[in-house]
Amino acid sequence: MVCGIGKFSKPTTLFLKSMGYRNVRSLKGGINERVRKGLPTEGAKG
Repeated sequence: MVCGIGKFSKPTTLFLKSMGYRNVRSLKGGINERVRKGLPTEGAKG
C-alpha cells in the first residue's frame, strides 16, 4: 500500500491483514519519503 506520507496506507494495510490477507505492506513515509531520498518511483500503468 502506498499513499503520500504513510498516514492512510498503514491503517489500510492493518485492515487487509485483519481480513486474512498476509502479503500486504505499507510503504513507510509514503511516496513523498521515497522522492525526498531520490529513490526511483513509477507511475500507474493502464
